[in-house]
Amino acid sequence: MSEELEERLRWVRALPVLERREEFLAARLGAGPLLDIGCIDERRPERIAQSLHAWIRARCPEVHGVDADPRAVEIAAREGFAVRLADAERDDLGGPYATIVAGEVIEHVANAGAFLANLARHLRPEGRLLLTTPNPFSFRQLSKVLRRGEPQVHARHTAWLDPLTLLEAAARQGLEARTGAWFLPARGALVRWLARRRPFGSESFGLELVASAR
Repeated sequence: MSEELEERLRWVRALPVLERREEFLAARLGAGPLLDIGCIDERRPERIAQSLHAWIRARCPEVHGVDADPRAVEIAAREGFAVRLADAERDDLGGPYATIVAGEVIEHVANAGAFLANLARHLRPEGRLLLTTPNPFSFRQLSKVLRRGEPQVHARHTAWLDPLTLLEAAARQGLEARTGAWFLPARGALVRWLARRRPFGSESFGLELVASAR
């Protein structure tokens, strides 16, 4: 194992285990301007008022949203949310922003490198990207493989990323990890107990990334 990988492993092992991603985000949103990427659940766009985007908007006075689903953007507009249509991998997203949030988005994009590079371009100096994504090695996934012989896969996912591979992908786009966290499963006493003791089996994780000097 290389020294670089060993250092990353030590860093990842030291990450705190939190109940929910909102705990991780709450202390890092800042006052804005903030951009929320892929902020509408394509399966239930009419429930945007109960979404992470609504939670962010209630806490950050200057928040902007973008999403790649035209129908979802129309529904969000009818619900009173200012979300515009854009492709986060290549489009001009405005800004620059003090903070960009990408909650459970990177696993959906066609090109994770292009996605990270474009977000990095839209950050202010010392701006931060708060990125969360499912953990492919979660105990829940392991349980499904053991019981059913297959994992649970979202039909629109294009990739699985664990903290180590995401750190490498981010570094290649000039993004440095400042901190991060593991997030526990919402239910299941046994898997929650296991995840507290073996965080690599947590349900999902988040990283705070900052753009290196440009």
